[in-house]
Amino acid sequence: MDIVELKKSVIRNSLLARVVNYDYLSFNSANWFFSRTLRKCLGFNGAAFAIKREAFESLGGFKRVISEDLDMGTRSFIEGYSFKYTRKIEVHNKVSPSWRQWFKQRKRWGIGTALWLKDYYKDLLANARRYPKILLPSLLLIFPSLLLFIINLLIPDKMYLKLLFLLLLLIAAKEALFLLPVIFTSVGAVLIENFFAAMASFVVCMLTFYSLARRLGYAFNPLEFTFFILSTHHYGS
Repeated sequence: MDIVELKKSVIRNSLLARVVNYDYLSFNSANWFFSRTLRKCLGFNGAAFAIKREAFESLGGFKRVISEDLDMGTRSFIEGYSFKYTRKIEVHNKVSPSWRQWFKQRKRWGIGTALWLKDYYKDLLANARRYPKILLPSLLLIFPSLLLFIINLLIPDKMYLKLLFLLLLLIAAKEALFLLPVIFTSVGAVLIENFFAAMASFVVCMLTFYSLARRLGYAFNPLEFTFFILSTHHYGS
């Protein structure tokens, strides 16, 4: 085995640490999934891992990028190095209690991920076509906010609403009194669709993460997870 990812968890001694716990759960779940299926990884958590000297030197070590562990993991994936996730050794991480530092870190992760996508989008698209049933679910585990976007894309167009809008617009052209129903109908339809999309995304994410938490030995609390999802949707993964 060329690369071994060790299970990582946080010391749950503050509200922030309990929220960050789900970041660790998402990344560990994705790597566990890669380990069980492809036996290769797109990225690993650089806080604690093992790699053979030959593999490290062949990959050229870490690059001077923001997300150096994600970058090395992707290069190892492209080169075909073997990967395994293990729960036999667990590393406990202490989280800074500063919310400002946490938001700053999430911003750094967002920038690092954007640059990673810029560098490897061609390889990612090629492998997404090659391994769609593995790569796409893994990306949703790492970036759960993508699920809401996908659900919104899958909601079918409401033809009857379009016809209603057209009818009201035609009437409103003659009678200004009907302009208000046009506005309320269009706004209401958008709000309802977005609400149901958000609820569907949340329920799917919660059930998935709860199942993975039980399987991988992580603590799970619905209220903490709700806060995590809200912060993820707002700040990005």
